Amino acid sequence: MPGYGQKTTAYLSACLLTLFPAASYACGGFFCSTFPISQVNEKILFIQGEGTVTTHVQIEYSGRPEDFAWILPVPSLPELSVSHNELFRQLESATQPSFVLDFLGEENCFNFPIFFRTDDAVPAAEGSVEIVSEGQVGPFDTVVITGEDPEAVATWLRDNGYLLDGLGVELLAPYVNGGFHFVALKLAPDKDLGDLQPIALSYAAEKPGIPIQLTAIATEPDLGVLAWILAENRAIPENYLHVEVNEAKIDWLNGGRN
Repeated sequence: MPGYGQKTTAYLSACLLTLFPAASYACGGFFCSTFPISQVNEKILFIQGEGTVTTHVQIEYSGRPEDFAWILPVPSLPELSVSHNELFRQLESATQPSFVLDFLGEENCFNFPIFFRTDDAVPAAEGSVEIVSEGQVGPFDTVVITGEDPEAVATWLRDNGYLLDGLGVELLAPYVNGGFHFVALKLAPDKDLGDLQPIALSYAAEKPGIPIQLTAIATEPDLGVLAWILAENRAIPENYLHVEVNEAKIDWLNGGRN
């Protein structure tokens, strides 16, 4: 079984979510002039605090630096900083599942909504787009915007070089209607793809969640999302299926290498 100690109070939970072609979802969205975008997976670390969530996102991108254009909706105004690729290398190394025959343990499960729920039925009010903050964070030129009208938000994004296809307004609408802020990133003019770093966002929220709708515009049909949740207890999805290991199929004598 994945290692969770009997008396340990901090759990690091890793789950691999495979999203199928009918959904074509991911965390955040590329809105670029180069199609298709080679976004083949998403890696995210959530750190749960007291009324806050810090999210580290590793962005993988293939294309011209000047075409890099990425948007992430968050439920409240975020504080932005740069993260490190080494963080994700260490996480993957430390959290690979292992299977042993002499393990005894207990675990407490608390529900964390892994995917933000949005209500398409909420009517959108007309209004303009507010630029809440802008600046340079690491290699990124960043702008945080909010608005009450999905069409106005879509127009602002188009006018500022974020190319939307016909689904753009439709995919933005649930987040706009839900009062989300939008973090828009581009590479600074003097930066190249080798300068890309993960982005970290800290914001007010009771539980972590992944906004998965926007990348229907530009991503691979089957997109793997690897999410770690660092919290006081193990996290499980509230509104999405998650993997349960069939223990009868594990090759216990060989450490579960099958």
